[in-house]
Amino acid sequence: MLISSVQQIPPLRQKILRAADRAVEQLRSLLSAGRPNIEVLSEMKHGKVGFHPLEDRPLNLIGQLTETFSWLAALSATELLYRNHPEVPAYKVNAGSSGRGSDIVSEPKGEVAAETFAQIGPFDGKLNEEINRVLRTEAKHKYVFFHSPGFAVGRHPELEREGMQVWVVEGPR
Repeated sequence: MLISSVQQIPPLRQKILRAADRAVEQLRSLLSAGRPNIEVLSEMKHGKVGFHPLEDRPLNLIGQLTETFSWLAALSATELLYRNHPEVPAYKVNAGSSGRGSDIVSEPKGEVAAETFAQIGPFDGKLNEEINRVLRTEAKHKYVFFHSPGFAVGRHPELEREGMQVWVVEGPR
């Protein structure tokens, strides 16, 4: 997804929140159907209880949770990048489970590269994995952004190395 202005971000965030609302309604319906608990859990894991946060298509609930919080972290990161690098005309955002290079890359390439993630805590190796990934890029400015409950929002120089920056971004809002 190409984001060419910070004004594109609030409508994307709203779309993600609408998908969350739809999934919760599906979940309420599933829970009220009186099915055995293991069937309910199986449906959440394997069925189409959820929705992709930015595409109008069904998704299992576990997938929606992963995609939702990955995209929210990436959108918050993109907002910060626009503040830190207002000269950059656009960012290509590959959040979620796309697996297509860096999660955020400036367009044209070369100026900024960033990795983003959201999880309970970054100290199971995930933070180092993302730092190493962004350090391998040729970008002039390198970042890792993450959302994790319990971490203060803002820059964390104590987690940085080799000239790249680590930021904790806001979660859902």
